[in-house]
Amino acid sequence: MIPLAKLGIKYGQKGWNATKKFVKNIDVDGPDSRSGRLCQVRYKKRPFARLDYHQYDRNQTGPRLHGHLPTLLPNVKHIPLDPRSFND
Repeated sequence: MIPLAKLGIKYGQKGWNATKKFVKNIDVDGPDSRSGRLCQVRYKKRPFARLDYHQYDRNQTGPRLHGHLPTLLPNVKHIPLDPRSFND
């Protein structure tokens, strides 16, 4: 038997169960017009990533697309994703 097939037989079910458990703990929140949120992903009810479109700096001329990663980068407030604002 091919070694890769042996690995698939040995760990395939464990991997599938772990994936199902991981996906079961993910929630996706939709847009919120009051805060400018486009979407938010939560893992085990804690915010993991958020995508916003609003003005986050008073010096900007308009809304900017930006992200938040509160659990991975707690000290970084905004991650610019709009090409106009890479230097903001």
